[in-house]
Amino acid sequence: MPASGQTLAGKYSLVRTLGEGGMGIVYEARHLRLGHRCAIKVLRPEVVGDAETIAR
Repeated sequence: MPASGQTLAGKYSLVRTLGEGGMGIVYEARHLRLGHRCAIKVLRPEVVGDAETIAR
């Protein structure tokens, strides 16, 4: 799982963890070029292969 301070997709910097649950972790992030704040949910590796979970 990524950690605060990492960059995702070359354009989002993870600021801090907002919450965790059974499916994944939600981070506060900042778009590096635009400076906009957003939330990004990263699914846990064990649920990525479950089509029903991904559809949710």
